[in-house]
Amino acid sequence: LPQAALRFVHLHLRTLAALMVVLAMAGGLMVWHGVRAPPAPPGTASVVVLPFDDGSGTDENYFPRGVAAELHDALADVPGITVAPMPRRITSGTDASQAGRRLGVATVLDGRLRRVGDRIELSAWLVDTHSGATRWSGHFERDAAGIFDLEATVAGEVVQALTGRSAGDVLARRLAPTRNVAAYDAYLRGLQSLDRSEGESRYRDAVAAFGAALRADPRFALAQAGLCRAEITRFEDDMDAAAFSRAEDACRLASSMAPALREVDLAIGELYRAKGRPADAIPRLERAAGDPALRPAAFAALGRVYAGLGRPDMSRSYFDRALRLQPNDAGLHRERGFAAYLEGDLPGAIAAFRTATALAPGDERLWSGLGGLYLAAGRRIDARRAFERSLALRPNYAALSNFGSLRYEDRDYARAADLYRRALAVDPRDFRLWGNLGDALSALGAPASDIAAAYVGAHDRAVRYTSVRADDAQAWALLAWYRANLRKPEQARDALARAESLGSEPAEVAFMGAQALAVLGDRDAARARLDRARAGGIDTRRMLASPVLRPLVSPTASRKESTS
Repeated sequence: LPQAALRFVHLHLRTLAALMVVLAMAGGLMVWHGVRAPPAPPGTASVVVLPFDDGSGTDENYFPRGVAAELHDALADVPGITVAPMPRRITSGTDASQAGRRLGVATVLDGRLRRVGDRIELSAWLVDTHSGATRWSGHFERDAAGIFDLEATVAGEVVQALTGRSAGDVLARRLAPTRNVAAYDAYLRGLQSLDRSEGESRYRDAVAAFGAALRADPRFALAQAGLCRAEITRFEDDMDAAAFSRAEDACRLASSMAPALREVDLAIGELYRAKGRPADAIPRLERAAGDPALRPAAFAALGRVYAGLGRPDMSRSYFDRALRLQPNDAGLHRERGFAAYLEGDLPGAIAAFRTATALAPGDERLWSGLGGLYLAAGRRIDARRAFERSLALRPNYAALSNFGSLRYEDRDYARAADLYRRALAVDPRDFRLWGNLGDALSALGAPASDIAAAYVGAHDRAVRYTSVRADDAQAWALLAWYRANLRKPEQARDALARAESLGSEPAEVAFMGAQALAVLGDRDAARARLDRARAGGIDTRRMLASPVLRPLVSPTASRKESTS
């Protein structure tokens, strides 16, 4: 079974941004020196914050980028200031003014932050995009423990430069989610891990970082909400019910710490969405969207909710709104692609994933997902190239399994079984991998005990998954197939009826239902579902690759396939 698009959720809490400031501290007192122009004229209080840099030339500068993200989010919440989406990267040779003009803002905030031992050095400048003049600049140095006051000072200076008025203490409260520097450092590392496109390890890294933050400050609600979202993403990627249980615990704790926090609303809204409880998810996500910093993630989550409800109009509307705020976010394009796939719009899903791979060409998951979509569309050469690209970047279970499905369709069942075993060695939690292995072993005529062991592994994991995500039609259809192979006919029929009643992914559900009914000996019902699968775009080659379906496919279709 091709894994046409893995269920990835982009949990981008913060947009990455940067600020132009310079801080200096002497004798334990903070001293600021810099320049400040008169406040901007009315209507020009708009800014883009560029990613902070630490001067190291590496991509692991999570601390300056994280501080910039916090400042960006704080500025976005100030009435009267328009804050543009932060570009994820700036093309080499592009100056700040040019970047600002391209984004349609009046000013650009850029800067550099370095940690030197136990001290922090921050330099930043606010540039007018039309004249190139520096509207404000500063240099600060401070003990590391003063990072929170430093952020509030810098944000206040920028507000003053843009509007001519003081921000009061509102920014200081927002920019002090904890007073523990070690907890804050770990929290920023966790956010960057979640935001990082490349690498399946990012969820593991994010969970470890948020855990470290909570050990340093057990009452750090933002870290608890981040941990919840990291586990939700792991649940949806790996279909791992244990991850969902951990997410529930984390969200419960976050809510008990700070029930009014919009980041908590976002995390709990995502939790309800992942569990298939849209009526509970929507109000939480709408509240989260009230925070400008969280709006792109909340809109994307609402897009996923409405896709699951069979409301493609609302789904597209929310994704359009999210992408207007973050047009270069590969994760948003990926999520839009998955929503299109759920709607049965395979060309739209492929287009979205192609955009995502162009924006993040080093993300092996995106290439594997694109390959799965190509395979579902019968574009086998394109699928093979995408899988090869994915595996060249990093060994990952999704590409190995999808490549196995390609071999399975070639009826090279031995090679398919080998690839499925390699995928399971990378990550054994996804029930679909066990089912795929069972399919290949069954087609090979392997020992019955080996086949049964694979299907039992798939069945038991799928039962745990559907106990959490009861609205996943394809999962119920797969469960019907596993139960048919394990000689549980009544349970198989019940699972298939549940899948068909949900109405989503109709072609995949029909294809899996045809296989289950063929095993159960109901050939007429199996043929009827094959017709539905074919009408929904399931490739004949895929049908002929299944030993139980091959006798049911019409001789005409078989001859056409053999000559294609």
